[in-house]
Amino acid sequence: MRRSKEIWYLLLFSLLIAAVAGLIMTVGRKEEKNSYTVSVIVNNSSDSRWTSLREGAEAAARDYNIRLNYVATGEFWGKQNELEIIYKELESGVDGMIIQMYASEGVYEGIEARLPREKCVLLETDITPEEYYQTVGPDNKELGSALAERICQDFGENLTGKTIGILCGNTGQIALRQRLDGLEETLLKAGAKIQWKLAEMGRNPDKKLFEEKWNLGADIVIALENSETERAVDYMQENQISVNNCVLYGVGNSEKVVYELDKGRIQALLVPNEFHMGYQSVKELATKLEYHTAEMRNVTTGYLMVDREHLYDAENQKILFPIVQ
Repeated sequence: MRRSKEIWYLLLFSLLIAAVAGLIMTVGRKEEKNSYTVSVIVNNSSDSRWTSLREGAEAAARDYNIRLNYVATGEFWGKQNELEIIYKELESGVDGMIIQMYASEGVYEGIEARLPREKCVLLETDITPEEYYQTVGPDNKELGSALAERICQDFGENLTGKTIGILCGNTGQIALRQRLDGLEETLLKAGAKIQWKLAEMGRNPDKKLFEEKWNLGADIVIALENSETERAVDYMQENQISVNNCVLYGVGNSEKVVYELDKGRIQALLVPNEFHMGYQSVKELATKLEYHTAEMRNVTTGYLMVDREHLYDAENQKILFPIVQ
């Protein structure tokens, strides 16, 4: 009788072990099935302006079981250059892609047949035809208006007699054109005179044209993207242009522009919340890959306006330096 009980307990124990092993294998297969590889393609991927976005993307990747592949890129010199990088990633068999497009026009036909909408999220800007791919980024027209409103506030709500120079950046992107529209509308209502604008696309900006524009003079210079803000600071330092003679406002979040803000060389900096943009882009794509949906709900991310006086406020620190949080 005792031996029968021992055999029964042994059998029961064996069945329990088998059940646990089966459960572990099932969970393992489920995790393997639900893990996706996503490539991230942005302009000049090693630039420090992407630090916050990368931190946000990695946080979401941990939450949603995504393997991120950051594609090493330099400065994009044209839309075909970026398309070739996209094609190469698609051929490698990645499950999805998060892309910052170099240009808004002339690329849709190049990727639509190869990259289904449920496998792609765009950062910052649309491509034409609009609303085919899901986008994650700020409301760019609102962003431009907010920067102009800050300038008006600093100059007593009246810019009559003030001359403005604008470094527009890559206006081949819808995002930058929207920023410019919002900025100009608000500035012109306040009585400002736009003395010059400089819009460029390409790997090697025209240094001579850049200098010619600056030589036209301006009381206020506004840079609408991170690289242009850095470029403006460098030019002012190299040419010993005092902040008393020309006030600089910019958009950006790289270590360099934050440093220059702290040194007083930038009057105010509009900082897109790129941690949120990185997190949301991975979250949205993970959801689409898991549920095979072509969700087109575009996600609007925020921004903050920072000046030297409030640079180290706790709330600003959370967005500016997410690594330390």
